[in-house]
Amino acid sequence: MDTYINPYVADMEENGILLSQGLVRIKLLRTMFDGKMAGILSGAGGAHCQLCTATFKQLHDVELIRDGFPINRSITSAKNCFKAWFMTLVYHLQSGARKWSPSSLGIKNSMKFVSGLLMEKTGMKIDQPSSDGGTTSTGNVARNCFLDKNQFLYWVCSLIPTEYHENIKVIHTNLSVCLRIYNSDREINTERLDILCKDTYEYIVIRFPWANISPTLHKLLAHSSELIRTCNNSHGLKVFSEEAVEVSNKLVRRYRKHLARKMSFSLNTRDIFIRLMCNSDPVLNMYRKFTKVSKKTHSSEPPDQEVLFSQLTC
Repeated sequence: MDTYINPYVADMEENGILLSQGLVRIKLLRTMFDGKMAGILSGAGGAHCQLCTATFKQLHDVELIRDGFPINRSITSAKNCFKAWFMTLVYHLQSGARKWSPSSLGIKNSMKFVSGLLMEKTGMKIDQPSSDGGTTSTGNVARNCFLDKNQFLYWVCSLIPTEYHENIKVIHTNLSVCLRIYNSDREINTERLDILCKDTYEYIVIRFPWANISPTLHKLLAHSSELIRTCNNSHGLKVFSEEAVEVSNKLVRRYRKHLARKMSFSLNTRDIFIRLMCNSDPVLNMYRKFTKVSKKTHSSEPPDQEVLFSQLTC
């Protein structure tokens, strides 16, 4: 990839982009990578974790969890989304399966049943097909799940055996708090966070030994406290969030496909850049008709989560 794109990047950085208003100097920084690209750049494409050298088997070893997993690879950005793992655990509990097999027919049937009931009771579309060919598993849906919007946790517990209710509540609360800590910009007590993450990790492995620990879940529970302490001076990693960068992804895809020249990388990027400039032009925005949208208020955090969150922040 570098061999192909570097000459174009160097040319654009050296010569800039010529607009009608004048020459614009630019600096391209490739800082946001998905999991596949992070694996390629770190040389750990086949590894279960791109931050440490732990194997899949070691991720389920209680003794190693207590000792911790030090970061011994180069640090790359990773997007953290844990709703999928949590819901997969729920599907297994609801179906009675005690072997981790997310793609099995029984789990797929359970997913349809659970997502249908949650849609009916909470209004949240979880793991359902979307109109654009993907699924409804978005960041907002995950956020509402962990904020326990519309009694999400209550309806989840109603679908699984009673013996697992307390386990699911503990995991839901701890993961929610860990995510809020990770995505905040407040000063964090990393020692307490490390204890919470290790306790949660150990709790999952002991209570559900048949459940696989996903790479994303491992990164949160095994490495978040060290990342916060060493990479951001004991402050949450909100500043590294990809959300702001991803806001314009839909526009960029549309411009690249329909409204930009395809003769060269430079011309294609120039046309996209001009479109984005027009989109943010204050003079043009004066003549646009904006539809008034009522402001949505996010659900307040559950009391137990708020207490735990306050104990981990300074």
